[in-house]
Amino acid sequence: MNSAGVVVTMCRWVVLVLVVAGCSTPSSARVGELVRANRIGPAQREAERELARASEVDRTMYLLEAGTCHLLAGDRERAYDRLREAAARMGIVSGVNEEAAMSVFRSESAKEFKGEPHEQCLCSCYLGWLAFQEGAYEAARAWFRAAQLADRTATRECDFALPLLFDALCSLQMADQTAFDNTAAQLVRIAPGLQPLLHTAPSGGWNTVVLVEDGNGPQKLASGTGGAHLAYDLDLKPLRPVEVQIAGKSVAMFDVGSANHQVSESGLRVADWINQGKAAFAGELRQRGGEIVRLAGEALANARQPGVDPGALRQIESGAGIAAAAAVVLFSVSLLARPGADLRGWTSLPRRFQVGLAVLPAAGGRATVRVGDPQLDQEWSDLPATALVALGFRILPGRCGGRWADSTRTASVAAR
Repeated sequence: MNSAGVVVTMCRWVVLVLVVAGCSTPSSARVGELVRANRIGPAQREAERELARASEVDRTMYLLEAGTCHLLAGDRERAYDRLREAAARMGIVSGVNEEAAMSVFRSESAKEFKGEPHEQCLCSCYLGWLAFQEGAYEAARAWFRAAQLADRTATRECDFALPLLFDALCSLQMADQTAFDNTAAQLVRIAPGLQPLLHTAPSGGWNTVVLVEDGNGPQKLASGTGGAHLAYDLDLKPLRPVEVQIAGKSVAMFDVGSANHQVSESGLRVADWINQGKAAFAGELRQRGGEIVRLAGEALANARQPGVDPGALRQIESGAGIAAAAAVVLFSVSLLARPGADLRGWTSLPRRFQVGLAVLPAAGGRATVRVGDPQLDQEWSDLPATALVALGFRILPGRCGGRWADSTRTASVAAR
């Protein structure tokens, strides 16, 4: 093949590279939109439909979305199954193709989705919450400790109060006072405002734990040259104060963390380092390709001066064609080294988490959650009277409450 043929072949390869590079990234944003609109049933169906047809590399993303939807629908068994599989997939080390995971020549969105640190953390938190509702405190504490590991970085300890607080509450239920004291000391360092709650907890004067979620969780964006860096669209609108009553008595609610804080404090991920390396690698290839083109052009210009032997000129022209083909190869490889951020993510997460401890009478009672908006206020009747009740609420438009006995079908709440 002559030099012109080589160039044509290389250009066709470039076109193929561009077509592959233009493939769209799977997204579960539709599920998040349905959840935020309080269309939980359609969100469940959408998540399960996408999960059924998802590729292996995207399956974890849809498992997380499906887990949230089933949790909001009160289907704890299905929620646990989906989130448990997601946790296993995010935590797998053996069996991972490390070469593919680190490959410069595959976009981050083409690799298996493993979740960001905050997504791994909250998956473990929800699994801990489900175990806590069932009274499986040892398993719950293990999940909340896994959440702390996901939130920790090389430069700081876990500073997300939610898993730390439930770690402490599990220790109390297990009569492990030493573990409670150690975790409480860490909590006071990162969240001094929780001291009243931690003072109340060991007294045993409560039998109900209330968890309230509200706001919209962070959504992923691409930033920087070529979208190489991951950024987040954060919902910063002021959130309404939450007032909770159990059996007619007010419950003091305490902030125990924000997903916004988690994503802003999680630090640089491995994928970010890979993307930075990709950008530098691609820039170096483009620079070298440009130098080859420049040198070939100078050689041709010199060869075409008067008096140059025609045979030598043909050899130089042939060499220049080969050099041009080499430059095409370098430019093509630079296109393959795509540093685009992975925009797949868990879109149905809330923004803020609050926890309170309360007393539910032996006869049961009623729960109300008020935020000053009739579209957001909730009221639940026929609360069960058990040894320990764990109530969870997600504040969503039109989620006005109902009978607790029907909560497995209609509510974001469940009780042991």
